[in-house]
Amino acid sequence: MRVLLDDGIDEMLGDALTGHKCTTAADMGLGGLPIEALREKIGESQEAWDAFITFHHGPQGKRVMPELLTLAIDAAPSSDDDQGTYMPQVAIALETMQPGEMALIGKDWLRKLEG
Repeated sequence: MRVLLDDGIDEMLGDALTGHKCTTAADMGLGGLPIEALREKIGESQEAWDAFITFHHGPQGKRVMPELLTLAIDAAPSSDDDQGTYMPQVAIALETMQPGEMALIGKDWLRKLEG
């Protein structure tokens, strides 16, 4: 699966997702873009993404990609090591969910969200 990691998601998390190709928005020169601009640039890209991983920004700042499997990590960890605690739930979501579905991920839980 081809996974795009949003700003703030450490590429170490992507490296730990064995069997998936992970790239950060920053590596693509897309860091810091509002969600609408990011979606447009991804649409223009030659890359075909399957999933988008971001931090949960609450109802006011939702960053979703309706055409991709979107995983929102519940809270910004205080360090890169903390992001690794989300790995089991991220791996489960990538294996069990489909494009267009959304999930909110906590350290010890995974909850599918309605579109």
